[in-house]
Amino acid sequence: MKYLYVFCLLISFLSGFSQVNKFKSQLHFEGNLHYGFVTPHHDYIAYFINDHIRGFQLNVGINTDGSKQWHHTFNFPKVGMGYYNSSLGNKEIYGNVNALFFYIDRAYLNIDNRFNFGNRICFGIGHVSKTFDLIGNPFNSAIGTHYNVFIQYSLEASYRISPRNVMKFGIGMSHTSNGSFYKPNAGINFITSYVGIQQSITDYRELINRARPENADSSKNQFYVAGAFGRKAITRLEHKNFPVYAFTLEYSRKVSRSGWLGLALTGYLDESIQKGIALEYPEVKTSTTDNQLIVMNLSYEIKMGKLSFIFQPGAYIKTNYKYTGAVCNKLALRYTFNKRVVAGVAIKSHWVAIADFVEWSIGYQFKK
Repeated sequence: MKYLYVFCLLISFLSGFSQVNKFKSQLHFEGNLHYGFVTPHHDYIAYFINDHIRGFQLNVGINTDGSKQWHHTFNFPKVGMGYYNSSLGNKEIYGNVNALFFYIDRAYLNIDNRFNFGNRICFGIGHVSKTFDLIGNPFNSAIGTHYNVFIQYSLEASYRISPRNVMKFGIGMSHTSNGSFYKPNAGINFITSYVGIQQSITDYRELINRARPENADSSKNQFYVAGAFGRKAITRLEHKNFPVYAFTLEYSRKVSRSGWLGLALTGYLDESIQKGIALEYPEVKTSTTDNQLIVMNLSYEIKMGKLSFIFQPGAYIKTNYKYTGAVCNKLALRYTFNKRVVAGVAIKSHWVAIADFVEWSIGYQFKK
């Protein structure tokens, strides 16, 4: 409760300014209290869960004003940064998580409605206080590093109690793991319900340009080429990271105002595979060609200005490692600089959601 008290003091302080400039008029602040539970996906995690999740979240961001095409396409979303803190089901073994993240908060109904519902996506970095240690904490088989990727997806309802104040009620799923940079890396998933309040400095609805601006980009086809790099570990018994290199060719076609549908072909050079085969199947003769993988993915990209969310379900065309299975999925974020240069980060996974590694990419795209 002390955090909500500080939050309310901050709101009152900022609201007390007599002069309101454009940037300040678009600001909003939000505080939420979370309560929920860990959803263990392995028995060895479930065995040590002895408590519920209790946490809080503080967000600060801006209300989009309709000056961009994508503001209208996504119903004038809110974007910003936030901080999340909670327990992880067992303070002695799993500790707690502190996360900093970027978020996009979108409503589905008319923003003038008193009642609304929508979703929120958060992506950032989380610090877990307790990690695996062979001597000091051998029961933590979920997290091997203090710093991890933090992802949160929420569905929420809202009720406007005044022109500047909105009550929030939601349920969300959060995940934190290191993308196999260091073992163990089972990760921790948890579901929480939350209640909170969001306050805008002004009634931002009065600032919105309701007339949709013209879309200067009439392109229908997009071509993308990129190189990527990552590192991964394969066993907690060996303190070694192996490099992974990737090269991607991708084509997509515009299918809606914000959606692009296509195919991606990626070749990987994963130097951990030969070692992994030797550990699991010591009787099998290996060669460096076992490190070569080829993956074909369907690709669906959602563009929100310069930021893109990419969902890529797919399958291995070439792999000699049975552990990978046939399915290879990827979830990515990309940011476009000067219309052509694209930087990205992605989580590559086996099967449905077994994280393989985090890849960092730089690419080039052109449209026609």
